[in-house]
Amino acid sequence: MRRYVALALLLLLFACTDDAGDGGSNVEPGNDAGGDTSDFADVDAEETGDTNETDAQADVPADGETPDVDDAGEDTPDVIADGDATPDADPDTGADADADTPEPAGVPSAEITQPAGRDVIEVGTPIDFRGVVGDTLHAPGMLAVRWVSDVDGPLFDGPPNRDGLTGFTTDALTPGWHNITLIATNPDGAVANAQVRIGICQWGDPETFDTEINGAAWRIYGDAFWDPGGWLEMTGNVQGRKGAIYNIRDIVNPGDVAIRFRIWTGGGTGADGFAMSVFDVADVAELDRLNAEAGSGGALGYGVGGDWGDWEVDGFHVEFDTWHNVFNGDNELHTDPTPENHIGVMTNGDPGTHHLWAEIPTIEDQQWHDVTVEVEGARVVVTLDGVTVIDGEVPGLNFKGGFIGFSGTTGFFTNFHRFDRLQVLQECRVE
Repeated sequence: MRRYVALALLLLLFACTDDAGDGGSNVEPGNDAGGDTSDFADVDAEETGDTNETDAQADVPADGETPDVDDAGEDTPDVIADGDATPDADPDTGADADADTPEPAGVPSAEITQPAGRDVIEVGTPIDFRGVVGDTLHAPGMLAVRWVSDVDGPLFDGPPNRDGLTGFTTDALTPGWHNITLIATNPDGAVANAQVRIGICQWGDPETFDTEINGAAWRIYGDAFWDPGGWLEMTGNVQGRKGAIYNIRDIVNPGDVAIRFRIWTGGGTGADGFAMSVFDVADVAELDRLNAEAGSGGALGYGVGGDWGDWEVDGFHVEFDTWHNVFNGDNELHTDPTPENHIGVMTNGDPGTHHLWAEIPTIEDQQWHDVTVEVEGARVVVTLDGVTVIDGEVPGLNFKGGFIGFSGTTGFFTNFHRFDRLQVLQECRVE
């Protein structure tokens, strides 16, 4: 009978334990239900699949049914979707990101290699325009190329060659100053351009001096005269002479200018020289006073400033010196940079400046020599018989224009000093 009582107690114990596992409240707080419950906690954890899951998140087993582990695993994506527990940090990754990334764009380039900037070109002269274009992404043949003048409009359209070279030739540009632009456009629409400024100029009719000059257009000073041979003579082959002749009708405008004339000297004992000058003075009366005070000898008939006088005047001069002047504090007030025949560029009536100068082969050969003088900003270019002898900048040069003329002197030594065929470039000489 004791065995039956023990068996009954054991069954009762199991029944109480089963009620506690089903979430019942048969065990009072603080009462010991008998035995260690940690084993049941382990079993429960294995059956539910997640001991951290809340009642709201987990399915409650009905009638003691053990939750399906597979069902719990399938529910996990729903929880992430509903609560967005682990959002994608970069939704534009993978194939979508590749589709959204912009493709690189090409960067075009353009350069004009010919003609050089500030070139002065006579109207009707064929001009070769040359340039090179390129792009960081596209082949040169894919670029659209256009040349344009701000005066005459489009000049040339056409693709470059495979090396990016582009160009054309024309002799039909309108007289005047042109901004010529080379434009390169790539397939992406990006644009590059380069620009050069040139002057298309027309020479005025040359003054040949074949007929006697008149007082309405020319003013003669000192010992100068018109020669029936068809030229202007400054001194004659006589000692101690000073002469000058200026155009008082056709005033040279300020800005860039080009001037042509011819010179002839020699026949005497070797002195002194002559000069072409442009003086910016108020009127003919002031020009008269200036020439009355201009120095002789080494001043070549134009020296009124520096050690040669107290004139403060805007002047531009190109001299052709055949005598080596050496300062002596008396009748020589400056020293020439060379004892040889030379051409010098002077300013403001001061024969001692010698901003630019060059030795030349003797011009005392009683032959005509062609001279061209170009002023482009501060740059001065002088050619003698088609050869460039001076090409440089005069610091601070600001060509003011004015009365253009010629002067020359002799001292103890002598030479003829002649000028002929004066021309001033028209149309493009003023910007």
